[in-house]
Formats: sequence, structure tokens, C-alpha cells
Amino acid sequence: MKSTKLFTFVTLLSVLLGFFPIQISSAMDGYWGIESPVKMSSSPYLPTISIQKQVAVDGEMTWYDADMPEGPVVVAGNEFVWFRFLVTNESEIPLSDISLYDTGFDNAIANQCNIPDTMDPYASFVCTIGPFETIVGQHENTAVVVGYADMCATQQGEDCIIEVSDENQAYYLGIIQPEASFEKFINDVPADALSDALEVDAGTLLVFKYEVTNIGVSPLIWTELTDDVFGVLTEECGDFPRAIPAGESDSCEISRVAEDAPNGVQNIGYATIMDLGELTDPAWYLTVELPEPGYSFEKFINGMAADTLVEAVQVQAGDTLAFSYEITNTGNVSLTWADLTDDVFGNLVGECSGFPRVVEAGAQDSCVI
Repeated sequence: MKSTKLFTFVTLLSVLLGFFPIQISSAMDGYWGIESPVKMSSSPYLPTISIQKQVAVDGEMTWYDADMPEGPVVVAGNEFVWFRFLVTNESEIPLSDISLYDTGFDNAIANQCNIPDTMDPYASFVCTIGPFETIVGQHENTAVVVGYADMCATQQGEDCIIEVSDENQAYYLGIIQPEASFEKFINDVPADALSDALEVDAGTLLVFKYEVTNIGVSPLIWTELTDDVFGVLTEECGDFPRAIPAGESDSCEISRVAEDAPNGVQNIGYATIMDLGELTDPAWYLTVELPEPGYSFEKFINGMAADTLVEAVQVQAGDTLAFSYEITNTGNVSLTWADLTDDVFGNLVGECSGFPRVVEAGAQDSCVI
């Protein structure tokens, strides 16, 4: 007890002389001394330990102190978090029996960290644990470090071992990843590929529909709509941003005139969803030519057109003549050659055979007698 009073007297004298500040407790266990456990002053003459807990949500690339809510935002279930503890002996007094705790992560600390038994003056160590699957909602954990300083050189008795500690929190906010599907329609047809393209006439009024469906379990926010051909449609559609409850859909419709596009034209829609990014979907249409049937017909004698007397083929009586009847399809659709007659030779369908005959666009067919 004598040595305890001596230590207390020296301590108080040091405080009065301005060597270092100190917190003095009320009488405990029959003596006056330093309150224990207590976070000491930063003075090097007093045992002091500190801890800084940090959190990472990007594969240990960026560490956040996150001492206050809400901390970094992370997608629950799809991403992971790590925690890092920076422990420092901030005094000239060695510390021993170092312990590190964290609410909910004591097993991880025991398995993933090497906690030193002692810490020399101003020594530090780092402990990193993780990865851990994120949870939904506001997450808070408190890390606590405890050490002991041997003050028995100046304070005799069982109370000369002083416990020091520090604690620090870390927060993160786990959110549910929104899930959505996006479809663009033309006249209610998805038409995602050229093979599925909607066939229309040039000049037809088309209705383009952009539809977002919330297929997740939490509400989502549809913030913007654009089209690679029509540009930004957010203002034209109106009411953006739009909240879409889980399991429901929302859409925007615009009207445009079909261009002449016999080879097909593609439009791509872009729907931007908060916390999800940009969804895309194409739609195709093509314009079809109006059917324009047409043909030409020519009769030849020995390969000569001979349409007039002036152009008549000159032959000898008794010569054998070849009469050729030729049809050319000059239209854009196939046609059917159904009959062939001659004012002199009569009906030639039986003699020529193969009737009725289909003549494709741009093709020819003939009969020779």
C-alpha cells in the first residue's frame, strides 16, 4: 500500500508540473489510481493503444474508415466485404497479452490473423479478415483491442498491471440488386433480329414501345430512355424517373413513319436503371415492295422478230419454219403463263406442253413449234 501511495503521489506531482495529463479514478479496491480499463492519453509516458477498423467492398482495393452510417454501399448476396484492423501502441511503454475482438467475427480473427502477444513501444500490426457475404440493410460492427502495461517498476502490488483498450466501428449498407428485363417492340412485335423483322410499307406509321419489367424482389427506378436512331426519349415519354414495384412493368410508346428500308433497319433501345445500369434491346423492320406484275411477249420466225411486212423473213416455199413464242417477266412478282394460241395454228398448249407455266420475276420462258 505504501508503494501504491508513492506512485499516486508521483503521478499527481507529474500532472501538476505539466509532464502529462491523466484521468484519475475514484478509490477502487482501497487505493487511488488510474481508472481501468481506460483509453489513455496520447502522452508517451502513459500506456496507450489505438485501433482503426476499416471496410472494403471492392476486393480490398479501397479501404473506408466508415466510422458513421451508412458507409460504403454494397449489393447484398452478389458482392463481398473485408475488414481491416490497424492496431498501434502509441506510447513508450511495452504492452502484453494483446487481444482483438469484433462483434460477429471473433472466429475469423482467430483463423486469419496473427495477433502478437506483446507490442513494443510505437509498434503496430494489421489484421485483415474476409471475404464475407454481404447482408441486407445497415451493417455495424465494433472492434475492440485490449492490452496490458506493466507499471510494477514504480507501482508495487497486484494492481500495478494496467489494462488499456480502444474500440472503433465500421459500417456498410447492403442493398438488394435490382433485376429487370427490357424489350423493345414495333407494332407489338419484338422483332429482335432481321429474320423476325416486321414487314411494312414505306410511309406506314409505326408504334415503338419500350417496356421495362421488374423481375426482382425490390422496387427499381427507371431513370432514362434513349434510342440509337431517335435519340433521348426521356422528355418525350415524360414522368421520368419512374418507380416500378417488384413484379410490375412500365412502358413508353412513340410513333414514327417507316422509312424505305428493303434491306431492313434496326433500332436499339437503351433503358437506364438506377443501381443496375443500362439495358439494351433491338427491334427490326423492313419495307416490302408493292407487287408490280409485268411481262413482254414476242413471237419469232427463225429467230427473227419480223413484226412488220418490212421486216418479214424471206424464205422459199416449202422451207421449214420455226415459230418461237417467248414471254419475259418484267415485274417484281412471279407470274403464270396459262395459255398459248395462234390465229393460224390454233391452240398450242397441247403441242408446247408444260402449261400452266410459272415464270419468276426477271425470267423468260418460250415455246417453239
